[in-house]
Order: sequence, then C-alpha cells, then structure tokens
Amino acid sequence: MFTPPDKEILVEADSIRIAEVVNNLISNAIKYTDKGGITVETHEDKTKNLVYTSIRDTSRGIPKESLPHMFEKFFRVKAKLEQEAKGTGLGLYISKSIVELTRWNY
Repeated sequence: MFTPPDKEILVEADSIRIAEVVNNLISNAIKYTDKGGITVETHEDKTKNLVYTSIRDTSRGIPKESLPHMFEKFFRVKAKLEQEAKGTGLGLYISKSIVELTRWNY
C-alpha cells in the first residue's frame, strides 16, 4: 500500500540513485514478506528541510544479533526465509553508500 504525501513535495536529488535506493528497499520488503503486506509512506519535515520515506513490511523481522550488520557488504540474515530468497548481500550496503554519498551534495 502506498500512502502519498498530502501535497506534492519537490526534492533536489539524483533521481536515478534515489530510485535505486527506494527500489532496493521495496524489493527487499517484497522478497522477505511471506504474509501480509508492505506500506510505503512519504512525508516532509519543513523545520529540518527533509523528506522521509518509510517502507514497512509484515515480515518476521530481523533478529537482534543481525541488526548491527544489516548494511555491511555481503551480509545476509541466516534464517530460512532469507536463505530461500536470492541475493548477494549487497543491496542494503549499496543503498546506504548512495545515501551517504549524496546526502550533503544538495
């Protein structure tokens, strides 16, 4: 389910790279949610001049011991559903790198 913002939000960003990040997060949510659904929401914080996009799913969640490693290169959670899903463990690492590299360039 996508909940659009109340009004149009203009963002100065590298649209190709931001689309890659959002696509990867949505793809992961789809890949690891066996029941339920996915929610995508965007909102603007004018006081901080920031736009937030949240992508939530109804998967089983990430084990606590895995949380510190989620954005490491080649890291994959070792659980049955995750092992059945294909992947290299690079998606979140690349997404984090894109966000960090582009964050202060605009």
